[in-house]
Amino acid sequence: MKIALDIDGVLCDHIEGLSDWLFEHHGITIRKSEVISWDHVVRNTPLTQVLEEAYRDNDFLLSLPAVPGAKEGVRLLEKAGNELVVVTSRPIVTKPATLSWIRSAFGFDRAIFAVNKAMADLDMLVDDNLDVAIRFANDCGKSMLFSQPWNSSGLLPPELVSIKKLFRVRDWWDVPRGIQEAREAG
Repeated sequence: MKIALDIDGVLCDHIEGLSDWLFEHHGITIRKSEVISWDHVVRNTPLTQVLEEAYRDNDFLLSLPAVPGAKEGVRLLEKAGNELVVVTSRPIVTKPATLSWIRSAFGFDRAIFAVNKAMADLDMLVDDNLDVAIRFANDCGKSMLFSQPWNSSGLLPPELVSIKKLFRVRDWWDVPRGIQEAREAG
């Protein structure tokens, strides 16, 4: 199975890293559990704008922690014979630092930088963005929504869940179950 893995929120814990970066650079404290939507505001600044500022800092990008279980989960997926592709909607200017991080953390040599992750040659996408997961399930293949605080209140469309095109996984230890369900669904 050819599986695309999103970086932020799936492979790397960018909000935990952002929390550290914000405290170090601006004396601001946020907790990941507070970020329940991408409309979150940090001292009158939208979170997406704060992330754009942090993305310009290579030290931030290179110091991001991996999501718990991600390294082990990736190894298990590879061992099971899956072809893994890293995809991200990060700005292209982050490419050198992003590639360095995924090489160091996971051994991947490349990543696809694309705003639209709906690529026809993929069987499955693992992403933390509900809208992206739904779009991929509608247009391309199967999607696993990787649970994060910002997608926990989002309801999965029953029509996609019932035909086993969209699954929610709690964490990396739950990913193999999602992949097995997807395989069994055909």
